[in-house]
Amino acid sequence: MKKKIIISISVIVLIVAAVLVKNFVTTRNINNKDLLAEKIKAEENLDSVKVRKTVKNKNMVFVLYEDSKKQIGLAILKNEGVILKRYTYFGGTSPNEYSYGTYNTSDPKKTIIVVLGNNNGDGERYEFKAYGKTYTEDISKQKDILKVYWLTYEDTKGKNTYDELIVYDKNNNEIDLYK
Repeated sequence: MKKKIIISISVIVLIVAAVLVKNFVTTRNINNKDLLAEKIKAEENLDSVKVRKTVKNKNMVFVLYEDSKKQIGLAILKNEGVILKRYTYFGGTSPNEYSYGTYNTSDPKKTIIVVLGNNNGDGERYEFKAYGKTYTEDISKQKDILKVYWLTYEDTKGKNTYDELIVYDKNNNEIDLYK
């Protein structure tokens, strides 16, 4: 009888340990850029990843990264844990040849717009219009651009959607985003 109880308890302990290990393997340590890079590399099926900038905003972490071709991408991790800070892969953009770009997603309660880019010293500022409001940011002193905008349902209700990102140089000329 004691032997059956010990075996039962051992099986339960092994199952709990397996579940905990699985949860920790699928979560991300957001403070370690090497671990972040490894996870993004696996999620996006890339040869190599270098984390360039991270921004923690609300319950998400936004990661600007570059691949082996020096193309930039965006990975978004979402905190799924209440007590433990467990971050799981939420989405993002695959690396592409553009110097600047945006990512946006929405649900009934909010819209998230992320502006990302590799400013090689050309960009002075960017702007875009979303839902009747113009957003502008000085980027003259930034190499890696990663800015997150959270819009509520009230911000977006009954208004036009998102307009294209425009980046300006110091002479107020538009920069070709596809170079």
